[in-house]
Amino acid sequence: MAAPRRCLGNSNTIGSRARVFLTATAIEVDEYDGWHIGRRRVFLDDVVQVSRHRQRNWIGFWILLVISGLFFLGGVLGSLSSRQEADPWIPLVVCMIIASPLIISALCCIRSAVVVTVVGRRTRTHFSFWWKRSRAEAVFQELCDRIREAQAGSVAESPVEVASVIPASEPLTTPADAPVPPAG
Repeated sequence: MAAPRRCLGNSNTIGSRARVFLTATAIEVDEYDGWHIGRRRVFLDDVVQVSRHRQRNWIGFWILLVISGLFFLGGVLGSLSSRQEADPWIPLVVCMIIASPLIISALCCIRSAVVVTVVGRRTRTHFSFWWKRSRAEAVFQELCDRIREAQAGSVAESPVEVASVIPASEPLTTPADAPVPPAG
């Protein structure tokens, strides 16, 4: 039976989707890209860094803005070339109605997302929160706490013997002929 896991967030790109889960010992990432489904794990005691930053989708913003601009340009050209003398503005209104969801989507793209990144010794994962910033903060704090607990537990389970190279009674000295870096 599989260990219980809880969904932390998503990471979506144009070609793939990923869902990030938290288990008792690891952070699991299920990736779906086309026909392939893969699973990676970042073990909590192997985590080197956990970070949180903001990110904007500028590429999506500009693509949606250009497409809506093309609709607007088509509406202007359609109203200028309209042979109807009573209502030459109808093509412009129709194109603006079609372009308005694109403009709203473009404005949503420039809203920054909170991205949480977890870096392990061998693997890395990230997931983003576009709307729920308080959830991003809660997930980040929970990850930090769980990683601290796991790493403190792994240190307590397997203590490492530290060999002393220089006895503590001897002070550290440099030889007289050691090169000194230039001042400045």
